[in-house]
Amino acid sequence: MPISVFETVARLAHLPDCASGRGTRRDANGRGFDGMDHKMIPLDKLGIPKELARYVDGASPREIKLMAARGLLPAPPKVLMAMQYCLLADPDEEVAGAAREGLLGYPSSVLENAIDDNTHPKILEYFAVNRSDDERIVELILLRRQTNDNTMFYLAEHAGPRHVEMIASNQQRLLITPRIFQYLKKNPHATRATLDRVEAFLRIYHALDLESDEDEGQPAAAPAANLQAETAPALEFPAGEDYEFEHGFDDDEEEEFPDDWLDDEDDRKTGEEKRDLWTRISKMSVGQKIKLAYLGNATVRSILIRDSNKVVASAVMNSPGLTDSEVLSIANNRNVCDDVLREIARNKEWFRIYAIKLALVNNPKTPAAVSVPIVSQLMLHDLKRLSGNRNVPSVITTTAKQLLRRKAPH
Repeated sequence: MPISVFETVARLAHLPDCASGRGTRRDANGRGFDGMDHKMIPLDKLGIPKELARYVDGASPREIKLMAARGLLPAPPKVLMAMQYCLLADPDEEVAGAAREGLLGYPSSVLENAIDDNTHPKILEYFAVNRSDDERIVELILLRRQTNDNTMFYLAEHAGPRHVEMIASNQQRLLITPRIFQYLKKNPHATRATLDRVEAFLRIYHALDLESDEDEGQPAAAPAANLQAETAPALEFPAGEDYEFEHGFDDDEEEEFPDDWLDDEDDRKTGEEKRDLWTRISKMSVGQKIKLAYLGNATVRSILIRDSNKVVASAVMNSPGLTDSEVLSIANNRNVCDDVLREIARNKEWFRIYAIKLALVNNPKTPAAVSVPIVSQLMLHDLKRLSGNRNVPSVITTTAKQLLRRKAPH
């Protein structure tokens, strides 16, 4: 099963198979598992505290596991949810059935509060299939960066009109996993206009194979590095009520980036090493750069934020490792695209920081629609400096001078 970069970003990748090779599949009705090796369950990745581990231990008394399966423990819903997911694989049918009923019985309001950026991708996959009629839950799953590719393929093929548009509009995800488009083509709710728009976008970035121009007798274009099949392969399991999901936490995909590109602890490079890093990154495909933007450390982000492709640069702003000091540095950078500066202004947490607002309003690349409202929020001494700043658009300095006349003491 393909595993997306978003799962890696959430630090949920490279996890062992919870079934330890003894049967890793179960259908939506809870059939088919031979059991689970408790030692192989990544409790820390699932958010299950150590003191509650015994409730999902296959060797624990049946009564203890039933308590967890029925949600009768004093724990937050997201923790109970993770425990119930693990117990879906319990060999005791009553325990597995109770876990299934518990997971499917959560009110939408509870799930909305429980699903966040740390929810395990396999749990999201379970709800995508078994709560697919709940539009709000499907929307939350589509918005999560850790949602795995298999879930995206399923939703691309079976989602309703509104969710089809959400998938079609997620440019970063489409460039990372172009095969999503092939499943969109199977969805009866995907209009011709939507499919044409997505295909045109992917072809611009060479994410799909360019067909030969038969009229002019041109040979077919060389396959792109991330060429996808013209027809989407069938999923490993049937869709609908008998949909089977892989109940496991394994990821056989090898990490494609060096560790010193990902860990901030190893983020100490000489000038020559940084130049070599820039050269290697510049040769990557757009999809690879977007993946790296999510996963990379501060040095990698400082290179990608200046990428000429706005989609890549904007992806940096969604990196979970991005710090306030980096955002301040980006807001001061005159070499970043205006889309990045808009992203900063749209983020409420960053926009509360006065230094970031000041950097934005003094950056000539910041769109006037973003800068003008900030002027009225400046302190008097910063307003004076801004009124004399010849590098920013005249509308900014004019607004600053007008406010200065009103605020300055006579």
